[in-house]
Amino acid sequence: MNLKAFRRNRMNQAAEQAGVDLLVATLPANIEYISGYVSVGQHVVHSTQSYALYVPGENRFLFAVSLAEVPGIVERVGEDAEIFPYGSFRFCHNGDAFINQLVKEKSISSYASAEEALIAAIRSTGKTKIALDESRMTHTSWEKVAAACKDCSLIAGQPVFLQARIIKHPEEVAGIERAAEIAAESLEAVLKNFRPGMTELDLEWAYKEEITSRKADPYFIVATGDLRAAYSDVSNTGLVIERLIRFDYGCIYNGYRSDIARTAVLGQPDEKTQTYYNAVLAGTREAIKAMKPGVPASEIFHIAVETTKRSGIPHYSRHHCGHGIGLEAYDMPSIAAGCDIKLEKGMVCCIETPYYELGWGGVQIENTVEVTETGPRYLDKSSDELIVLA
Repeated sequence: MNLKAFRRNRMNQAAEQAGVDLLVATLPANIEYISGYVSVGQHVVHSTQSYALYVPGENRFLFAVSLAEVPGIVERVGEDAEIFPYGSFRFCHNGDAFINQLVKEKSISSYASAEEALIAAIRSTGKTKIALDESRMTHTSWEKVAAACKDCSLIAGQPVFLQARIIKHPEEVAGIERAAEIAAESLEAVLKNFRPGMTELDLEWAYKEEITSRKADPYFIVATGDLRAAYSDVSNTGLVIERLIRFDYGCIYNGYRSDIARTAVLGQPDEKTQTYYNAVLAGTREAIKAMKPGVPASEIFHIAVETTKRSGIPHYSRHHCGHGIGLEAYDMPSIAAGCDIKLEKGMVCCIETPYYELGWGGVQIENTVEVTETGPRYLDKSSDELIVLA
């Protein structure tokens, strides 16, 4: 089964489980998943309203988008795409090519607002049980749609999309794997050129250069040093690194994300650093070892936490120890105490046991693995031992 058919099948299953007959995507990742179309406008201006609709079982796709996006949708999805444009964007026309005629026609029938276009698209399907992705909709937009579709039953659609995306096609796994490989290769290249006196920002820019040289997009790089290594998900600064670096980083390759973490020390580590790193490494490895089909995500979480405690950090606590990954950095399942989703073949997860101690620093390891019939398969291939920089 090719990727397009696989995703369509996953959406059909998720819609059936949710009891809906129409899916409406607003989040860029969900629009891409449902239709293959990437809205550049959504990535540039967060408030851009673009909607992709899918009628399960009918292989029918509809779009409620700015008139400016019509050529791109036709190019990516095909001439049969049903488009309900809004706005007053203007194109100049030269010749009688199909796309010229189509845009001319759509300009005449363009709706005044995104909500009006979406309502018209929904009405045209004749469906009344709708999963409406709330991820990139304002409350005002949702209320307008709900008021105009009082005969319809609307439910939050993001959980439906997450359910569909939870299992990956081999092509998706390969994309995530390559994204992880590129991120790992890039960090290794940066560290080969590490010199005393370098700052967090030096590492960030060097990493971004390595990522782009490998034809991927920089996504994020946290390279916090010394005491700042305890700060989770913060911007890098001009701090000159003297002792410790906690790396949390990734990239985007053909739309797929990677999310990895490593820890480095300048010179030989002191006893606390080595002990604490050994503990988080043991927690991560034991959790990964237990990843087999049928095992609840919550069990993987408890293995990670308890192993880390026994291995050197008795006071260790954590709200989650990993997550799924794909078109977004965070997919389902969440490796957390309250998540009893059972692992299945084809899931891809990032497993992590970070430790942040304000006033001292932090250590972290995060690996990406695919769940297979026989157990876990590592997608990032670099060593997860503590990195010692001379």
